[in-house]
Amino acid sequence: MALAEQQYNVITIQLSSFQSGLLSGNDETDRRSEQGMWGDALKNMIIVVCIHQVLLDALIHDFVHMEKIALLVFDEAHHCMRSHPANKIMQNFYHAKRREGQRELPNILGLTASPVMRKKGEGLQTIEKNSALSVRRQNKNAKSCKDLQRFVHRPEIAVLVHAEEQTLPSRLLQKLSELYSNLDK
Repeated sequence: MALAEQQYNVITIQLSSFQSGLLSGNDETDRRSEQGMWGDALKNMIIVVCIHQVLLDALIHDFVHMEKIALLVFDEAHHCMRSHPANKIMQNFYHAKRREGQRELPNILGLTASPVMRKKGEGLQTIEKNSALSVRRQNKNAKSCKDLQRFVHRPEIAVLVHAEEQTLPSRLLQKLSELYSNLDK
Protein backbone atom coordinates (compact mmCIF):
# COMPACT_ATOMS: atom_id res chain seq x y z
CA MET A 1 0.00 0.00 0.00
CA ALA A 2 2.80 2.43 0.85
CA LEU A 3 4.26 1.86 -2.61
CA ALA A 4 0.95 2.76 -4.29
CA GLU A 5 0.76 5.96 -2.23
CA GLN A 6 4.35 6.77 -3.13
CA GLN A 7 3.67 6.25 -6.85
CA TYR A 8 0.48 8.29 -6.63
CA ASN A 9 2.31 11.19 -4.96
CA VAL A 10 4.98 11.21 -7.68
CA ILE A 11 2.36 11.05 -10.44
CA THR A 12 0.33 13.94 -9.00
CA ILE A 13 3.47 16.09 -8.87
CA GLN A 14 4.93 15.09 -12.25
CA LEU A 15 1.62 14.96 -14.16
CA SER A 16 -0.32 17.59 -12.28
CA SER A 17 -2.39 18.64 -15.31
CA PHE A 18 -4.08 15.22 -15.42
CA GLN A 19 -6.86 14.20 -13.04
CA SER A 20 -5.59 11.26 -11.00
CA GLY A 21 -6.84 9.15 -8.15
CA LEU A 22 -5.66 6.52 -5.69
CA LEU A 23 -7.81 3.46 -5.03
CA SER A 24 -6.60 1.25 -2.21
CA GLY A 25 -7.81 -1.01 0.53
CA ASN A 26 -7.54 1.96 2.91
CA ASP A 27 -10.36 3.86 1.23
CA GLU A 28 -13.90 2.72 0.60
CA THR A 29 -12.95 0.87 -2.60
CA ASP A 30 -13.37 -2.51 -0.95
CA ARG A 31 -16.93 -1.54 0.06
CA ARG A 32 -17.93 -0.44 -3.42
CA SER A 33 -20.34 -3.13 -4.48
CA GLU A 34 -22.28 -1.25 -7.13
CA GLN A 35 -21.24 -0.11 -10.58
CA GLY A 36 -22.44 3.42 -9.84
CA MET A 37 -20.07 3.78 -6.90
CA TRP A 38 -17.15 2.73 -9.12
CA GLY A 39 -18.34 5.08 -11.82
CA ASP A 40 -18.28 7.95 -9.34
CA ALA A 41 -14.82 7.00 -8.10
CA LEU A 42 -13.40 6.85 -11.63
CA LYS A 43 -15.33 9.77 -13.10
CA ASN A 44 -13.02 12.13 -15.00
CA MET A 45 -9.94 10.15 -13.95
CA ILE A 46 -7.15 9.97 -16.50
CA ILE A 47 -4.70 8.18 -14.21
CA VAL A 48 -5.70 5.73 -11.50
CA VAL A 49 -3.18 4.22 -9.11
CA CYS A 50 -4.29 1.14 -7.23
CA ILE A 51 -2.98 -2.01 -5.68
CA HIS A 52 -3.23 -5.26 -7.64
CA GLN A 53 -6.01 -6.71 -5.47
CA VAL A 54 -8.27 -3.67 -5.89
CA LEU A 55 -8.02 -3.86 -9.68
CA LEU A 56 -8.54 -7.62 -9.63
CA ASP A 57 -11.68 -7.26 -7.48
CA ALA A 58 -13.04 -4.52 -9.77
CA LEU A 59 -12.45 -6.71 -12.83
CA ILE A 60 -14.00 -9.79 -11.20
CA HIS A 61 -17.16 -7.86 -10.26
CA ASP A 62 -17.31 -6.32 -13.75
CA PHE A 63 -16.97 -2.76 -12.40
CA VAL A 64 -13.92 -2.07 -14.57
CA HIS A 65 -13.23 -3.44 -18.05
CA MET A 66 -9.81 -4.06 -19.57
CA GLU A 67 -10.79 -2.36 -22.83
CA LYS A 68 -11.31 0.91 -20.91
CA ILE A 69 -7.68 0.90 -19.72
CA ALA A 70 -5.13 2.41 -22.12
CA LEU A 71 -1.95 1.66 -20.17
CA LEU A 72 -1.63 -0.77 -17.30
CA VAL A 73 1.58 -0.32 -15.31
CA PHE A 74 2.63 -3.07 -12.95
CA ASP A 75 5.15 -1.92 -10.40
CA GLU A 76 6.88 -4.83 -8.70
CA ALA A 77 6.22 -6.87 -11.86
CA HIS A 78 8.29 -9.74 -10.50
CA HIS A 79 5.16 -10.69 -8.54
CA CYS A 80 3.34 -11.62 -11.75
CA MET A 81 3.64 -15.31 -10.91
CA ARG A 82 1.55 -18.11 -9.44
CA SER A 83 -1.55 -16.94 -7.54
CA HIS A 84 -0.53 -13.30 -7.08
CA PRO A 85 -3.32 -10.83 -8.02
CA ALA A 86 -1.14 -9.32 -10.76
CA ASN A 87 -0.84 -12.70 -12.43
CA LYS A 88 -4.57 -13.34 -12.02
CA ILE A 89 -5.30 -10.02 -13.74
CA MET A 90 -3.12 -11.00 -16.66
CA GLN A 91 -4.29 -14.62 -16.93
CA ASN A 92 -8.02 -14.09 -16.37
CA PHE A 93 -8.60 -10.68 -17.92
CA TYR A 94 -5.82 -9.94 -20.40
CA HIS A 95 -4.73 -13.25 -21.94
CA ALA A 96 -8.28 -14.65 -21.80
CA LYS A 97 -9.62 -11.62 -23.72
CA ARG A 98 -6.77 -11.91 -26.21
CA ARG A 99 -7.59 -15.58 -26.83
CA GLU A 100 -11.21 -14.53 -27.46
CA GLY A 101 -9.95 -12.20 -30.17
CA GLN A 102 -10.45 -8.92 -28.34
CA ARG A 103 -8.12 -6.29 -29.74
CA GLU A 104 -8.82 -3.32 -27.51
CA LEU A 105 -6.61 -4.24 -24.60
CA PRO A 106 -4.27 -2.04 -22.60
CA ASN A 107 -0.60 -1.69 -23.28
CA ILE A 108 1.33 -3.28 -20.43
CA LEU A 109 4.39 -1.84 -18.71
CA GLY A 110 5.98 -3.87 -15.94
CA LEU A 111 8.65 -2.46 -13.67
CA THR A 112 10.90 -4.20 -11.20
CA ALA A 113 14.26 -3.72 -9.59
CA SER A 114 14.14 -7.28 -8.25
CA PRO A 115 14.27 -9.77 -11.10
CA VAL A 116 13.27 -13.25 -10.05
CA MET A 117 16.23 -15.47 -10.69
CA ARG A 118 15.79 -19.18 -10.50
CA LYS A 119 17.78 -21.94 -12.10
CA LYS A 120 18.17 -21.52 -15.84
CA GLY A 121 16.55 -18.04 -15.80
CA GLU A 122 12.99 -19.38 -15.80
CA GLY A 123 11.89 -16.68 -13.34
CA LEU A 124 12.22 -13.95 -15.95
CA GLN A 125 10.82 -16.19 -18.66
CA THR A 126 7.76 -16.92 -16.49
CA ILE A 127 7.21 -13.20 -15.88
CA GLU A 128 7.51 -12.51 -19.63
CA LYS A 129 4.94 -15.21 -20.40
CA ASN A 130 2.50 -14.36 -17.60
CA SER A 131 2.56 -10.61 -18.03
CA ALA A 132 2.86 -10.33 -21.83
CA LEU A 133 6.04 -8.35 -21.28
CA SER A 134 9.37 -8.40 -22.95
CA VAL A 135 11.99 -8.11 -20.25
CA ARG A 136 14.40 -5.27 -20.95
CA ARG A 137 17.56 -5.48 -18.95
CA GLN A 138 19.34 -2.36 -17.77
CA ASN A 139 22.61 -4.23 -17.34
CA LYS A 140 24.51 -3.43 -20.54
CA ASN A 141 26.40 -6.72 -20.43
CA ALA A 142 23.28 -8.90 -20.19
CA LYS A 143 21.73 -9.72 -23.56
CA SER A 144 19.49 -12.54 -22.34
CA CYS A 145 18.11 -14.14 -19.18
CA LYS A 146 21.08 -16.48 -19.21
CA ASP A 147 23.50 -13.55 -19.42
CA LEU A 148 21.71 -11.79 -16.60
CA GLN A 149 22.24 -14.77 -14.34
CA ARG A 150 25.97 -14.09 -14.48
CA PHE A 151 25.37 -10.73 -12.76
CA VAL A 152 22.58 -11.64 -10.31
CA HIS A 153 23.61 -14.21 -7.75
CA ARG A 154 21.76 -15.75 -4.87
CA PRO A 155 23.38 -14.91 -1.56
CA GLU A 156 25.30 -17.61 0.23
CA ILE A 157 23.83 -18.29 3.65
CA ALA A 158 26.25 -18.86 6.49
CA VAL A 159 25.45 -19.49 10.13
CA LEU A 160 27.73 -17.67 12.53
CA VAL A 161 27.71 -18.60 16.20
CA HIS A 162 28.97 -15.96 18.59
CA ALA A 163 30.18 -16.76 22.06
CA GLU A 164 28.22 -15.00 24.74
CA GLU A 165 30.23 -12.31 26.35
CA GLN A 166 29.59 -10.79 29.70
CA THR A 167 29.45 -7.09 29.06
CA LEU A 168 28.71 -4.38 31.50
CA PRO A 169 25.51 -2.50 30.73
CA SER A 170 25.86 0.99 29.39
CA ARG A 171 25.11 3.98 31.60
CA LEU A 172 21.88 4.53 29.67
CA LEU A 173 20.76 0.93 30.24
CA GLN A 174 21.65 1.20 33.93
CA LYS A 175 19.64 4.42 34.26
CA LEU A 176 16.62 2.91 32.43
CA SER A 177 16.75 -0.17 34.66
CA GLU A 178 16.89 2.06 37.71
CA LEU A 179 13.91 4.12 36.54
CA TYR A 180 11.92 1.00 35.68
CA SER A 181 12.52 -0.60 39.06
CA ASN A 182 11.41 2.62 40.77
CA LEU A 183 8.06 2.66 38.92
CA ASP A 184 6.45 0.25 41.37
CA LYS A 185 7.63 2.16 44.47
